[in-house]
Amino acid sequence: MSKETYQEKENAKHYHFCKLPHMSEIYLFIRKSIQTANICQIDNLDAKLHPFLTKKIINIFNSRKGNPNNAQLIFATHDTNLLNNEILRRDQIWFAEKDRDHESTVLKRLSEIEMSEEGEFRKVRRDRIFEKDYFDKKYGALPEVVEEFDLNEAMKNGA
Repeated sequence: MSKETYQEKENAKHYHFCKLPHMSEIYLFIRKSIQTANICQIDNLDAKLHPFLTKKIINIFNSRKGNPNNAQLIFATHDTNLLNNEILRRDQIWFAEKDRDHESTVLKRLSEIEMSEEGEFRKVRRDRIFEKDYFDKKYGALPEVVEEFDLNEAMKNGA
């Protein structure tokens, strides 16, 4: 793999993608991470992959047979279909949310989020429909959408 594809830090069990490569490079990167029990960190894992392949990669890392050395997969995604308790556990899902001043980002683990349920605050149950709850704004971390935004006007002004 080229230096553009990943950067290997010396004397550390850590790899990091700098660019999203072709599927063959992702395969080699994942295979090497699993064989050497390294951390496999991929930004926008779903960006150039079919959702089936994204889910398959996650399943490989979650499988003792596919991942006998317990390599770890860390990835960022916008694919809310992955917010599913059949794919990921609550402790494997983290949300990134900008603070009110947009100066810093707060990471929140789904297993630590408390939501109001029957008038009481409780941690998210594992049988919840995570994706639905996310879109119902129960976990936060949704982008702010300006209701008055006029796409036609923005296009005229070159925004």
